[in-house]
Amino acid sequence: MTSTLKDVAKRAGVSVTTVSRVINNYHSLSNKTIRKVRLAMRELDYQPNALARAMQGKSSHFIGLVLPNVTNPFLAELTNCLEERLFTKGYKVIIATTATDDQLEQEHLGVLLANQVDGIISSSHNLDNEHYQRLAVPIVSFAHQLAEGIPVVTVDSYSGGRMAAAYLREQGAKEVAVQLQGMARASGRKINEDFWVTGYNGSRLMQRLNPELATVVLPVQELADKLIATLLEQIAHPDQVIESPAPVPVRFRRPT
Repeated sequence: MTSTLKDVAKRAGVSVTTVSRVINNYHSLSNKTIRKVRLAMRELDYQPNALARAMQGKSSHFIGLVLPNVTNPFLAELTNCLEERLFTKGYKVIIATTATDDQLEQEHLGVLLANQVDGIISSSHNLDNEHYQRLAVPIVSFAHQLAEGIPVVTVDSYSGGRMAAAYLREQGAKEVAVQLQGMARASGRKINEDFWVTGYNGSRLMQRLNPELATVVLPVQELADKLIATLLEQIAHPDQVIESPAPVPVRFRRPT
């Protein structure tokens, strides 16, 4: 006989709501309560809906995207690319933005699990490792290590830094500083004549607004493809540990 949420609650000596919150990581609970509920789930061989459906080969065809924000031009471009590519593969997207609020991130994850998403792509990292390790859903991280066992897709930032440094050396730069472009312009100095600047990320919007800016360009389409491929591999093989892929190469765009 299949165990129910009520069976788990009775075995653990808690309410059904508490069991649901443990499963969905929806609210802060004591470690003692979490351990009791997890033990009851193991003893009763209880499978949350998302896991049970995955084991039956069924799919919600929803993917959650957890992002710090979508105002950053690069993240906005990446989000758009992910949504378009996932749609062609039969998936719909639920977007959750978390800013720097750990409680907001926790609640968004609970909502995604309650909607039984097939997987999550996250570039947010407000919560500690334990929270992500408890989530019973395939997850892929962009750029940040969320928890052991969760693959990370990232870019070759080291090579990007070397490209930027090489460009500045070519221009004869001897001292390097950050975030001074606006101040230099305000003082009447001209970019690429009196001083040199390199950017990082290189979104299409920033390239249009600042064509004179040399920048390390992160390959949005390649990143989106790698994130999706890694997540789909996790979904297809839920019992396997999926390794993080090699960093995606970057390129350097010189000013026009």
